[in-house]
Amino acid sequence: MNRKRIVVTSFLVLTYAFLAGVIVYAYSADFLVNLNVTGQIGVNVKWAVPEGRVGASGTNWDTVFFLAVHNPGSSAALETSDVTTTAVDGTHLNPILFSSISQGTYDVTIKTNQHLSRRLSNVLLGEGLNTLNFTMANNDTSTIGPIQLLAGDINGAGNSNTTMGDNVVNSVDLSDLLNDLDANDPTAHAYRANFNQDSVVNAVDLSLMINNLDKTGE
Repeated sequence: MNRKRIVVTSFLVLTYAFLAGVIVYAYSADFLVNLNVTGQIGVNVKWAVPEGRVGASGTNWDTVFFLAVHNPGSSAALETSDVTTTAVDGTHLNPILFSSISQGTYDVTIKTNQHLSRRLSNVLLGEGLNTLNFTMANNDTSTIGPIQLLAGDINGAGNSNTTMGDNVVNSVDLSDLLNDLDANDPTAHAYRANFNQDSVVNAVDLSLMINNLDKTGE
């Protein structure tokens, strides 16, 4: 009797796993098909890595960000995304949709609430889902690269795409950091000046900012 119960239980578990897999696949496929049918352009972020984060690679790379699409070489944004957050491995794999651009070649920038903007130049955005890798200058999406988001731009109040810094690291940012110096941050997210996301705003964060002083975003 015990042997029969084990066999039946195993069969039910395998059946459930198979059905769950079919449902997930169908949902993903339907979503991509829907994007293609409507002609909408979507992107996801394969990697965006903030500099100086503590812990093992891929365990503390989350950041608040938005994307902006530009004509090649232009500073003016054609369209910006809503503000969202990467996962701790530096990815945002849910599609970010753009509605006012058509397929073509663009520059795409990422801007966070702690870092200077990083630009990918001459990216071909086609209908459907496109992948961005901000760690590689050529947007090679097959591997993680050496490029990191430079810390230090923390002036401005709030987390909207108009209040997440002025895209330059200067005395204004330094003043904001000094106001928070030695502040405890047990959640690692309460203070924008806590660049490395440990438990306190301290000399490590100050050093990161000083290294980037007078730098501007791309």
